[in-house]
Amino acid sequence: MALKQEDQGYDVHNRMEEVAVLVVKKVVEEDKSACTCPRCQLDMEALVLNVLPPDYVVLENGAPVGKSLITSLDILERELFHHALAGAYRALDIVKSAPRHGDDVEISLRNYTEDMIVPTLQEILKHRKTECTCSECLSRVMMYALNDLKPKYTTTAKGDVYARVDEIDARHLAKVYAALYGAFEHVEKDGCHL
Repeated sequence: MALKQEDQGYDVHNRMEEVAVLVVKKVVEEDKSACTCPRCQLDMEALVLNVLPPDYVVLENGAPVGKSLITSLDILERELFHHALAGAYRALDIVKSAPRHGDDVEISLRNYTEDMIVPTLQEILKHRKTECTCSECLSRVMMYALNDLKPKYTTTAKGDVYARVDEIDARHLAKVYAALYGAFEHVEKDGCHL
C-alpha cells in the first residue's frame, strides 16, 4: 500500500508492509490451525506493522528510490527478523482468540499516521516558505516524517476510532508538526533533487 497523492505531490511506501506479509505467511504456514482468510491475514499484518519501526521510501514510477522492496525475510537484519517474527506470533494469538472472518464488511489496511500527516503537511505548506515543493522533495519530506512517527495501522472501524483520537491529542499533533518541520530541515540541508 503506497501513500500516493499525485495532486499533493508525493509518493511514499513503508517497506515494512512487505515484511508483515512475509512473517504472517511464515507463521500461518507453521501453525495449521491459523485462519487463512483475507480478513484474518490483514488483521495480523496490521498488528505486526504497529510494532515494527517504519521504513518509508520514496517511490518513483511505482519503484523505490535508493532501496528495494523487501522480497525475502533472509535479507533482514537478525534483530529486525526476530522482532517481526515475535510480532507475528503475538498477532496470530490475538487473531485466533477473536477472529473476525465472518464479517461481510469490506476490509483494507490503513495507516492513520499517514492520514493525519497529509493535512498537516498541507497546512504547513500554506504558511512555511520552502525552497522547493516539487514531488521529489515533498516525497522526501513525507518519507523522513513518517519514519520519525509511530505507525497506527488498522483494518476495523473500531480501530479507526482509536487511531483518530490522536487527531485531537495536542501532544500527538505536536509530534506530527515536529516530525514534518524536522523533515523539511533535513531535505533542505541535503538539497533539492538528490
